[in-house]
Amino acid sequence: MLLEISGLSYRESGAYVLKDISLGIRKGECWVITGASGSGKSTLLRCIQQYKSFTGTIRFADGSEPVVKLITHQHEFKNLSGISNFYYQQRFNATESSDCRTVWEDLVEEVGEADATRALELMEISYLKDEPLLQLSNGEHKRFQIAKALAHNAEWLLLDNAFTGLDAHARLMLERIIKDLKHKGVSVIMVEREYLPDFFTHVCELDKGILTGVFTREQYLKFGNRKHIASGDIDLSRLPVADDLEFEFAVRMKNVNVKYGDRLILDNVSWEVKKGEKWCLTGPNGSGKSTLLSLITADNPQAFANEIYLFDRRKGSGESIWEIKKKIGFVSPEVHQYFDRSQSVFNVVASGLFDTIGLFRKLSDSQRLQTETCMTLFGLEQYAGRAFWQLSHGMQRWSLIARAVVKNPVLLILDEPGQGLDEMFRARAVSFIAQECLNAQRTLICVTHHEDEIPEGITGRIHIEKGKIKEIIHYGEEVNSDSGRWDRP
Repeated sequence: MLLEISGLSYRESGAYVLKDISLGIRKGECWVITGASGSGKSTLLRCIQQYKSFTGTIRFADGSEPVVKLITHQHEFKNLSGISNFYYQQRFNATESSDCRTVWEDLVEEVGEADATRALELMEISYLKDEPLLQLSNGEHKRFQIAKALAHNAEWLLLDNAFTGLDAHARLMLERIIKDLKHKGVSVIMVEREYLPDFFTHVCELDKGILTGVFTREQYLKFGNRKHIASGDIDLSRLPVADDLEFEFAVRMKNVNVKYGDRLILDNVSWEVKKGEKWCLTGPNGSGKSTLLSLITADNPQAFANEIYLFDRRKGSGESIWEIKKKIGFVSPEVHQYFDRSQSVFNVVASGLFDTIGLFRKLSDSQRLQTETCMTLFGLEQYAGRAFWQLSHGMQRWSLIARAVVKNPVLLILDEPGQGLDEMFRARAVSFIAQECLNAQRTLICVTHHEDEIPEGITGRIHIEKGKIKEIIHYGEEVNSDSGRWDRP
């Protein structure tokens, strides 16, 4: 037995997060931990890593203390003073990146030049060597965190949703790397919601901190992977209707360029989004998707140096950032990364009324009722008084989706909305987007790396690579590309 867990329990705020978990892992096995959001999956990995104080025993073979590396669901890094006090918009401000280590500086300090070079090459991110960590995309950060763990030559890899946020190419690459590590004797335990790789051998299921099932790969694929998917529409008509804003184009960009130092992020991008259109934005990790959205959400100062029109008004013609933001609802991995985790869940959702990363003002009676109604629509009322950090990662993301829609905005931007959600909530998110595609008054932009998350009602698709538009498609019209037509999803 390479790892034996016996009677493991962990309590937080007086309640059990894990209770009496017993499990044995043998040589050559690769385990996947599954379960609904909040079932204790990530906590179990942290206990194995000894990040949590638990009761019970965790014993490696022969009482050894192997090198164990945990790749967490969200990345963490510090400034040159050793403090993690970055804020969301800072990523898009080139003048503030000098207080952040580069990829190379951060990695070499831990493992040395030889291992750093090998790890960056393995994850195919050597081109990011001199980039500040602050300016990496969500997917690039995930690849960097994996490279960092691999550089330590770990004997055990604990992967908390390592495939989440990766594009299709990166998912296949990571799968190939893990297979190779398995052959070399590295043991792997994974928490996964979105992607079950073909190399896993066993699955254990958790439900509310209790081990409810242990399966071989064959048993799980045949019997265990059958979930009850909750149904029910999220009826936003119960929320007050946003101001009836008259406009023809929600977004118009003409020959937009964004550059940080010598790195060109967006290269001559032109794009139009008409009122009521539903767009899907796709592209590999680091292609410029988040930067493109930051120009729309008024978070990127380089918007003022470009010809950009929002709701038929040129950016920089006198409107304030808050006048733009009040028309837009937005969720993204980056918003999640930098959100104030000390806030209550109620305050998180309510902050969407003001587009702040936390609630810092008193609500009117109507605003409080609007927030409560939205929380009821999303099934969050039971969590209203809990701190955001106390929720599982999936429930945090679900709360942030509620935050994006609480004001019933005319433009809704959903960047990887299904990321980190369990099967039930991911299905609800896809259903909600499909429902909004039928809403003629809603303008929608959705970003995803998963084809099965693209609803049928999408009216256009834009694909970018290395900052350039490769294809723009209006379904039912001719393709604006050199590579032929995409099928309607």
